[in-house]
Amino acid sequence: MTLKKYPIILFIVLLLLSACGQRTQTAADCTADQRLFTSDTLVSGSICVPEDPQRIAFIDELVGVAPVIGVGTVTRSVYFDLLSDDFPNVFTESEIEGMMDLGHPRSINSENMLLAEPDLIISNSGWRRANRQIISIAPTVIWSYDEDSDWRVYFRAIGEVLNRSDEVETAIEELDGRMAVLQAEVGETDETFVVVRTMEETGEIQVFTTNNFGATQATLIGLTMPDEILTPVEASRAENAWWYPLSIEELDHIDADHIFLLRGWEPDIQDEFLANPLWQTLEAVQNDQVHFIDGEYWVRTHPLALHRIMDDLFVHVAEVDPADVAPNPYAWTYKE
Repeated sequence: MTLKKYPIILFIVLLLLSACGQRTQTAADCTADQRLFTSDTLVSGSICVPEDPQRIAFIDELVGVAPVIGVGTVTRSVYFDLLSDDFPNVFTESEIEGMMDLGHPRSINSENMLLAEPDLIISNSGWRRANRQIISIAPTVIWSYDEDSDWRVYFRAIGEVLNRSDEVETAIEELDGRMAVLQAEVGETDETFVVVRTMEETGEIQVFTTNNFGATQATLIGLTMPDEILTPVEASRAENAWWYPLSIEELDHIDADHIFLLRGWEPDIQDEFLANPLWQTLEAVQNDQVHFIDGEYWVRTHPLALHRIMDDLFVHVAEVDPADVAPNPYAWTYKE
């Protein structure tokens, strides 16, 4: 008998599981086929995990690490769909067909998580409601989310819990090596940049702070943001630490040498915005230095995104083909 044949039983089990809470575990709590995983990055500090997890369920953008370290996922979510849009070749159609759809972590489909029958779930502390619903379905690794932590901390922790530490270190070496070449190609620079996106209404534009993952990489190669761009702390007072809205009357705030323009929420509104006379006065527009980013990867934090962000910086700032100086080992995931 499998749970998949009994949706009513699934619902009852789900109600019981949702009442459970996660606690710090000790080695005495682990079964014969489990080991105790301890990390400062965990909400609980320690948790019993499978010795060799085979059915791993990622619920958010952390799924971006899966193909890099050679593991799969038995579930998909809106974040998986964004990953697939940016990197259409990373998973095969047959792999995707076999995944259970969780929807958005804010309103996670817990019944589908049960149907996926994972032996390990990867989540983070930002999804509190979802975590309450899934923690007793399978051992759930919940990272203690900290916006100031280096992405490598979580990447290495995931590698440790999945027995893929060697693969993680290889991936980090690849990334650091490419970044070093990129920095050398750019050299000393005093150029400025902004990362923006048009919103649902014509009167505002979304401006990203240096907390944005892509913006962080741009600063690593020596680019700086104009003084008018809010710091993460300043932005958090009005909106959040990652972005804030800017009225069209204040477009001079984003007057920079490079404008990285993410794909807008509404194509018609983006076209209308780009035709505005105020937009046309910007230095980057006049110098043909508006770089159109077709995808979400500039705002996602995982290795595939970082490689592609560096590709953009090679092309638009260093003005070289990355394939000639530091090939992207995952270019095949998004190129035909």
